[in-house]
Amino acid sequence: MPNYKFVAYGDIDALSQNLDKNVAAVILEPVQGEGGVNIASNDYLKDVAQLCKKNKSLLIADEIQTGFCRTGPMFVFGSIGVKVDFLTMAKGIAGGFPFAAFAMSEEVSEKIELGDHGGTFCGNPLGCAVSYAVIKYLIDNKISDNVKEMGNFTLSILNQWKNKYKEIITNVRGVGLLLLIEFNDKDIAKKINDECLKKRLFLTQTQGVGIRIFPALNIKKEEMEEGLAIIKESIETVINKKN
Repeated sequence: MPNYKFVAYGDIDALSQNLDKNVAAVILEPVQGEGGVNIASNDYLKDVAQLCKKNKSLLIADEIQTGFCRTGPMFVFGSIGVKVDFLTMAKGIAGGFPFAAFAMSEEVSEKIELGDHGGTFCGNPLGCAVSYAVIKYLIDNKISDNVKEMGNFTLSILNQWKNKYKEIITNVRGVGLLLLIEFNDKDIAKKINDECLKKRLFLTQTQGVGIRIFPALNIKKEEMEEGLAIIKESIETVINKKN
């Protein structure tokens, strides 16, 4: 698309060098999803907000993947006290039902006039009802706590694998239930992903060398253990075939 600049993720100096009076807004994911589960530090996110405010550029927080407890808190930016101008929301907002929303600050809202924004399905009653039910469930059942607990448990297992399978695993990372295993070769990642699929476990190969673990937010420990056992078995199957 025209009129866009891309800068290195997590590099505050690169962003600073590219911010000028012509930059209307900065669009940022607190954790890159499709980009490979790259996690921005809290300091970086806060510095971005300060730079945008200083330059009078709007900050658009893309929390389509991270929002609604995927990383633990309801929203990453809100959990660290960063005020944004726009917040985009989808996916987890309605638990699989096709629905999306965005929020804006009062300062931005005051600039919008009747007719500036609209759409065929805006305010869809069914979507709103489903979203309300999902958000109520997340809050009432303290799903945020489950995400943190299961995320910490899973990441500890992945770190054990990183040490045990050094010949093929180069890194593991994630926050909450947005996790990734990075392999040293995209063909190895594909073979492991295929092995998991044969065993009826659906994962996502991301950025070639990564396999993303993206389970339901209300997953139970025994279900997580079952899934991890399949991944481990698939890893060992591929290693044995390789050797």
